[in-house]
Amino acid sequence: MRMKLLSATGALLTLATPSTFLPAQASPEIEQICTVTWSKWIALVKKSRGAESGMPLAQVEALLAPVPWGKLDGKQLGKLANPAARTMVARSAAYSRAVELCRHQTVDAIHAYDARLLLCSAADDKQFELIQREQGEDSANRFLLNHTAGRQAILEAALCHPALPEALASGVGVRILREASLGLMTDDMLALFSDQLLAAGKDICRTETFQQARFVIAYTASLEMIEEHLEPGLVADWRKQAASYLARVTRNTASPARAAHLDRVIKEYRSKPGRGRALTATAPELQFLWRSDEQVPARLSDLKGQVVVLDFWTTWCGSCIHAFPKLRELKQRFGDKVVLLGVTSAQGFHVKADGTKVDCEGDPQAEFALMRESIKNHDITWPIVFTRRPIFGPRYSVRGIPHLAVIDKKGQLRFNRSGSKEAFAELMGMLAELTK
Repeated sequence: MRMKLLSATGALLTLATPSTFLPAQASPEIEQICTVTWSKWIALVKKSRGAESGMPLAQVEALLAPVPWGKLDGKQLGKLANPAARTMVARSAAYSRAVELCRHQTVDAIHAYDARLLLCSAADDKQFELIQREQGEDSANRFLLNHTAGRQAILEAALCHPALPEALASGVGVRILREASLGLMTDDMLALFSDQLLAAGKDICRTETFQQARFVIAYTASLEMIEEHLEPGLVADWRKQAASYLARVTRNTASPARAAHLDRVIKEYRSKPGRGRALTATAPELQFLWRSDEQVPARLSDLKGQVVVLDFWTTWCGSCIHAFPKLRELKQRFGDKVVLLGVTSAQGFHVKADGTKVDCEGDPQAEFALMRESIKNHDITWPIVFTRRPIFGPRYSVRGIPHLAVIDKKGQLRFNRSGSKEAFAELMGMLAELTK
C-alpha cells in the first residue's frame, strides 16, 4: 500500500510499506569520504559558532561536494543529514537516498527515517523564512501550523516499520522519539507507538554508555508523553529502572559535567513519578538568584496579573541561541503586554558568543558577570534570570532546551513544551488571545 502526501515544501512524498531490499553495502572508500566530511563539518561548526552571518554556505557546499549520496548506507546518511540540510542541492540528494533506504527491512531504514524527518524539518524552516520575508509573520505562522502532514506521514511510516523496536533498542531513531514528543502524533498513531516503544524497552538498557544514556532519557520522555495510553504504573516502574541504569552509567562516566547531568535526571526519576505539570494548574514557583534587570521581582509568583513567557535556555545550547530572533519578534509584537524572561541556572561554565568556554565552577558571580556580556553580544532585549535550582527537572518538565512556558494573568500554566518552530507559531496565537 502506498500513500502520497504533499509535503510542506511542495514535493510529493511517497511512503511505502517496507519491501524486500538488501542492506546498503558500504565500501571502505565511501566510509572514508564520510569520515573526512564529518570531521570537516565539526571543525566548521566550531569555527562558525556565534558568528552573526551564520554558517558559510559556500564552505558547506564545498565540503559536501565529494559525498556520493546515492551510495550511502543508512548510518552514513543519518550522520551527514545535518550538514546536508544546510544546502538545497545536498538536501535534495540526501532526501532521495533516504526515500530509497526507507524501503529496506533493516535498521538502515530507521536511520533513513530519522534523516528524512530532519531534512523535511529543515526544508520547512527554509520555506518558513521565505514566507516570513515575503508575506509576513502571520502567514508564516499559519504555514507552520498547516504543513505538518508530511512529517506526520513520515513518522507514521517509521512507526509501522518492523525494524523499529530493534533500532530503538540499539539507540537508533532519536529523531523519531523527538518528533513524537513534539506532539506530531495523532491519536490513531499513539497506540501503535505505544506497542513499538514497549517492544524496544526490553533491550534499550543493555549498552551502558553516555550516548545510550541520552537515548534512554529521550525514550523515557516519549513514554511519559503517552502515559495515559499505557497500563497504570508502567511509566513509574520504567522510571525506576531507568534511574538504576543511569546510575550505573554515571559511575563509569569520566566527565564531571556528564555525570552531573545524569545525576539531575536520576533525582527527577526518583522523585514522585507522573506526567508533566498539567496545563491550567498553578505555575510552579521559581526563585531567582540573579536578574539582569532589577525591576524583575525575585519570585515568579510576584508577576501574577501579567502574561508571562518563560524561555528555558543555557549559553551552551546552540538551538536556544538560534531561537533568539523569534523571541525578539515576540517582544516586538507584544511589547509590555507580555513579560518575557530568559530562564537559566548556574552551569559551572559559560560559553561566550564567539564559542569560547569559560570555567566558572563554584563561582556563580563569574557566570552572572559573563551573562551581561552575552546579553549585549547576542542582542538579548529581554531580562535574563538565574533560578536557584537547576532548570532541568520536573517542575516544568524541562528535559531538553529551548523549552517554552506561558503563564496567564491568573498564574495558571497554559503552555509548556519544547521550543520548536511549531511551538513558537502556536505560542504566538495563544498570546494574541491571552493579551486581548
